[in-house]
Amino acid sequence: MPHASKVDKTSQDTSIWRGICRRQVVGTISASELDLPLSADKVTSSQGCDLICNYNLRIGGEFWFPGCLPEWKEIPLPITLKRSERTTDREWPRYSFEPMFQAVEEMNAQLKFNDVDIICNRNCLRSLLRFCCMDSSQSFQVNLQLVYNTLLIESYNPHPFVDKGFGRVFENVCRSYPTRRVESSSHYCALRYPLGELSCVVRCEVDASYNDPEKPSWTSNIRTKNKNEAMRRAGLNHQSTAAELKSTASSISQSKCMPQLWFGRTSWLIRGTHSNGTFHDVSITNAGASFNEWEEENQTELQRLVMVLKQLRAITRDSGGGQCAAIFEQRSKSREIKVFRRAEKWQAIPEPFILKFWDS
Repeated sequence: MPHASKVDKTSQDTSIWRGICRRQVVGTISASELDLPLSADKVTSSQGCDLICNYNLRIGGEFWFPGCLPEWKEIPLPITLKRSERTTDREWPRYSFEPMFQAVEEMNAQLKFNDVDIICNRNCLRSLLRFCCMDSSQSFQVNLQLVYNTLLIESYNPHPFVDKGFGRVFENVCRSYPTRRVESSSHYCALRYPLGELSCVVRCEVDASYNDPEKPSWTSNIRTKNKNEAMRRAGLNHQSTAAELKSTASSISQSKCMPQLWFGRTSWLIRGTHSNGTFHDVSITNAGASFNEWEEENQTELQRLVMVLKQLRAITRDSGGGQCAAIFEQRSKSREIKVFRRAEKWQAIPEPFILKFWDS
């Protein structure tokens, strides 16, 4: 997955206040108040995940439902690639989670979300975890909406996507979509798994599918009378081959990538190392084998994250259930997430999907 170039922190801190009623603070979460005794209910990935849906973004902006992963393919080394020079304005859909629910309607039309606590993007969890680790170096804003008892959280980033590296071109030469989806630009999935005592649906992008030659592949033609079991097995199938692609001119450690991999239940980390665009080494690591060790080492921070999510839901509920935004400012002296009312109307999904997927 390619990275955007760094944005000036002062500019970023200014932009996160767009559309916010700065005088209407409805709640505060202080990092210093998160140091509570650890719960016996550990945050772990051992229970697996359910594949709720997946879809592909097509070149040109349309979506395909259901989606399919591109396959990783070996490339001859060394290989020289041309640096990408792209600046793309972010075109947010009116309803940020609408494509996901369109895919749910196609793949799991009878599904209900009343027992789901959190629906969010993977990047939201990564931002909140950095706050819980007390080392967040970047300001952030997330939008909040409560649908019955389900909190929907959306990342907000007003800056254009600036790609001046080799990430996207590396991806393009190292993966291939099936003929029926060859015009795809990216693949997304929504996974359901427990985060401590919270039931979460997490939307994330997956770069490729990697089949370990030393292990048999899972079958993708899953048929079972038990719908929940089918979703669980589909999740195992999808995520057992899911791979994150990184390109770097210097060594990038697996530990640095682990939050992204863990929240996305992404089993494989594929790193391409280059010198001025000439790739001379590709390493493939089974990151999924390290999930248990990583979550044990970061159990305190993960449990803090669960506390933050609970507090965000409670604050949003107490404020009336919608039109809220949570903001963390890196340059602020107090390490706090403040929740404000939004001046601009925001809704995560269209009303018809709420009526369809939640029982009142």
